[in-house]
Amino acid sequence: MPVTSGATSVPKEDRPTAETNSHQDKTDAADASEDKTAIEDAGSKVGDETPVNQQPIDSSEVLRNISESLNFDIYWMGVFVGRARLEAVPEGETLTIRSETHSAALISTFYKVEDYVESRIVDGRAATFKITQREGKYRSNKEVVFDSDNGTVTYTDHLKDRTKEHPMTEPALWDVVSAFYYLRTQPLIVGQTVYLNVFDSNKFLTVEVNVLAKEKISLSDGREVDTVKIRAVLKSDGIFQKKGDILIWLTDDKKRTPVKVETEVPVGKVVAKLRDFQQSDGRGTD
Repeated sequence: MPVTSGATSVPKEDRPTAETNSHQDKTDAADASEDKTAIEDAGSKVGDETPVNQQPIDSSEVLRNISESLNFDIYWMGVFVGRARLEAVPEGETLTIRSETHSAALISTFYKVEDYVESRIVDGRAATFKITQREGKYRSNKEVVFDSDNGTVTYTDHLKDRTKEHPMTEPALWDVVSAFYYLRTQPLIVGQTVYLNVFDSNKFLTVEVNVLAKEKISLSDGREVDTVKIRAVLKSDGIFQKKGDILIWLTDDKKRTPVKVETEVPVGKVVAKLRDFQQSDGRGTD
């Protein structure tokens, strides 16, 4: 079945204030053809395509077929602190997205980070989400099951041995990872805002994504690529326990490849920069 849109684009001056859905569980509110190449050889791969046609597309079809593996270097206040990997693997009607983040050896001696995330999209809809985290003394092991047929979403905190089932009142509901992949299939027009219905850490959220500008971004080899800069406002658990706004630069082409991410942490700022990748976008282009 084709996915029902979980996003709405409106001019900034008309957007409502993003707020937590009334179904928030307050008792748990305190509870995150292949073109393999190094980035220096990717001049014809990242950012050099014709700018995307700003027309609605069949996102469910793209979400069944997109295939990619992206590797990032992570910096904290300009210091290299770790690496992250994001990959999407299609199989039939299912797209499995996995990410992992690891702190560098030196950083791990006093603040070890090991985060693993898996999100599954089945026939264009979020199906399951799993996240395990180790960030310093912080630990988490959580799972969400989206049952669109029965209209329920079930949250489990394995460390606290707690499970909560909620009615799924939205026609399209995402976890934070599948929401990002869905967002990348949408027209991103400067000056407009996209709203996404997200369930994260046992809370229903409306995530506000502002399309800020088109900018050129310098890659590690000094080359510049054309990007669309967006700002996502989301307060949730996640990599490095991010809180608040996240800035993302996506290539201004059909693939919308993330080349840079900035997020605030309790002390300073974390920046992830694309290092290398393998990718095909499931839309008949490589």
